[in-house]
Amino acid sequence: MDDRQVELRVDSIVKNLRLASQDVLLDLCCGNGLLTKKISKYVSHIYAIDFSEGLISIAKAKNNSDNITYIIGDITKMDYGAFPNVNKVCLYSCVQYLDNEGLKGLLKALSQLKNILVYMSNIPDKQKYGTIITPNKKRLSILEL
Repeated sequence: MDDRQVELRVDSIVKNLRLASQDVLLDLCCGNGLLTKKISKYVSHIYAIDFSEGLISIAKAKNNSDNITYIIGDITKMDYGAFPNVNKVCLYSCVQYLDNEGLKGLLKALSQLKNILVYMSNIPDKQKYGTIITPNKKRLSILEL
C-alpha cells in the first residue's frame, strides 16, 4: 500500500480509538508492524501480536520503537489478563482471518480486560463473498456476524 493509504489507515485508527499519550494499546494481527510503528507516537505503549514469526521478525527489524513490544502468538488463545494496563484494542485487517469459533474465543478472551475501547476495521464486505482474494491467491472467509 502506498504512503497515502498508510496515513489514511493510521488516521482512522487514531481517530476512532481516540488515542492519547497515556493509552496502552493491543494491536492484534499487527503483521509487519508498519501501522504499529506509526501509531506508537500517539500512545504510551503498544503490545503488538501476530501469529507469524516471519512478520514479527520484520516488525522488530524495520518497525520497532522503545514503546512497542512485539509478541508471537495466537490472538484467539492469549491470556489477556497478562495485559492489565491495556485500555484500547485495535483489530485492523484482522477479523477476516478468524473463523466463527476463533472470533468468539477472541471476544471472550478480550472480556478479561475491563473498560476497554475496541476498534475493528477493514472487514471484507460479505456481499462480495468469493471475490476477495489475498496476494497468495487464498480466498478469504467472510464471517457471519
